[in-house]
Parts: sequence; C-alpha cells; structure tokens
Amino acid sequence: MEKPDNIGPDWTLRLQGESEMKQKVTVFGFAILLVVLLISCIKRETAGTGAVVISIEGPKWRLVEVSDSPVSPQPFITFDATNRQASGFAGCNNFFGSYELDGSSLKFGPVGATRMFCEGAAGEVEMRFMELLEQTRTWELRNGALLLLDASKVLARFTTEE
Repeated sequence: MEKPDNIGPDWTLRLQGESEMKQKVTVFGFAILLVVLLISCIKRETAGTGAVVISIEGPKWRLVEVSDSPVSPQPFITFDATNRQASGFAGCNNFFGSYELDGSSLKFGPVGATRMFCEGAAGEVEMRFMELLEQTRTWELRNGALLLLDASKVLARFTTEE
C-alpha cells in the first residue's frame, strides 16, 4: 500500500491501531454472543412465583395426602418427559395418560386404567386420586414434596422415591 503525500509519519501506526481496535471489538462481540448462547441453553423449571426448582419429570412420586388427609394404600405417579405420558398406580389399578406441563401449569389429558374391581379403601383412594388428576391445574415443589393444586388450593401432596 502506498502512502499518500499529504499524510504524516504516523499513518501506518494509525492504521495498525484501528486494525487492533476492530479485532478487540470483534472478540468482545463473540464473547457476548457466547455468553448469551450459554445462558439460553440452561433449562429451568419454575413453580409458584418464579423459584428455580428441579423438574417433576423422572422421579416416582408417592401420594401421601389428599386434601390434608393421609392416604393408604399409597398410589404413585411418574412423568415421562420424552412421551409426555403420566403413569402409575391409582390405589387399585394401574393408570396412564397424557399431560401438559408448561412452567407451573399442569393439566392431565384423558386417563386410562386397568379394570380390576376395587372395593373398600383401595376403591375409595383410587376414585379420589383420579378426581384430583382431573382437577389439577398447577404444581409446586415445597420442602421436597410435589403439590398438585387446582386454581388455588392444594389437592394432593406427593413425596419422591428416587
């Protein structure tokens, strides 16, 4: 590159400084982009008012209370994140069905079950369990327990069996 006659002796230094500045800006821009991409890859589940929590999907959740009353026998439920299927034991029969999980919102789709005759406590627990699945609209994790809620009140409390 030929130096113009009307440019002073610092012309090459000025070009070299501008080039270094462009490199610094480019590197800084890539660093910011990398940070944004890494942050966007972090998966967070929220419950209630924005608390970061573990996911309800994966572990086996055992029902311990319905409407603040202890439950026996104890049904359980698992949430399969890959297939969006909930399944488990309802008190007398095994059950399965779809669910929609979006943040703290949780809704169960149609639920199917095996068809054994259920009487006594097992039949009553199963009936209450299936009703609470139908009424569930949100979930919360509180002190390690999974709470299923309708619009405002706790329907059931589960503990995990990992």
